[in-house]
Amino acid sequence: MKALSKIGLTSHKKEERDEAASLKRLMEKFSFSHETDLSIAVQLLDCAIADLSAYREHFEESKQAAQGLSEKWGVSKAFENTRARKVKAHFDQLSQDERLADADSYFRVHVFNTCLDIVISQLTQRFTGLRSTAERFKAIQPMTLCTATDDELFRQASKLVDIYRDDITEDFPIQLLSFRACLKQRISQVKTVRELAKMLLIENSCITASLGEVCTVLMLFLTIPVTVASSERSFSKLKLIKSYLRSSMGQSRLFGLAILSIENARARQQDVQDLIEEFAQSKARKLHL
Repeated sequence: MKALSKIGLTSHKKEERDEAASLKRLMEKFSFSHETDLSIAVQLLDCAIADLSAYREHFEESKQAAQGLSEKWGVSKAFENTRARKVKAHFDQLSQDERLADADSYFRVHVFNTCLDIVISQLTQRFTGLRSTAERFKAIQPMTLCTATDDELFRQASKLVDIYRDDITEDFPIQLLSFRACLKQRISQVKTVRELAKMLLIENSCITASLGEVCTVLMLFLTIPVTVASSERSFSKLKLIKSYLRSSMGQSRLFGLAILSIENARARQQDVQDLIEEFAQSKARKLHL
């Protein structure tokens, strides 16, 4: 976002400014899908890492694409050759100690490969917690329910009970096995935990009383946020609504205005006259604080 803003403000070309402004508007309106859960996020993350690893092996194709853009934009596409430092060679030096004199090879090794290695490493390290959390709930994944044996499923469910003892009881492994035995054919037709929860809680609600722990685990998994984008958006809205240097607005009113601003689509659908009448009937001024 900062880069797009900088291009929109400093670029001397009108096309670049317009394109940057358009991309910035799209990014500001971007929102994550409500259908995405932790397991889907991990799969997408693995795909991204695999694509970057494959991209690392195709330097020549990337260079040709960059040279095509350079010709289009009127920019020089040749790498600058700098004077190589003369280093005294010793008898015990290996080939890996050799300095790269070719500018093309130097860019590939020290810029292209290095940048991609940093990105891949950061993606792997930063989302370690996300992977471990998704791995904990492996027992309720549709693929696991279809392929795992009773002993494997019981063992994975027991590990989940050990981690969330305050929320899940010891009955969860037995209930999970019963759930699979009753609806194994239906389970084989779903692909995500969200579809699995919909099948149990909505389509087969008559058996939820006997599978309370399974319902709890499904809801626990689906309520774990994939990102904190919603929270960050809420904080940005608070900054827009209130300035601590100029406003003496109370905390409750600030939060109320923030919710109205975030959920503006639903707020526009409300009948203001009905809300006024409801507020008047409650006689809010006479309520004791």
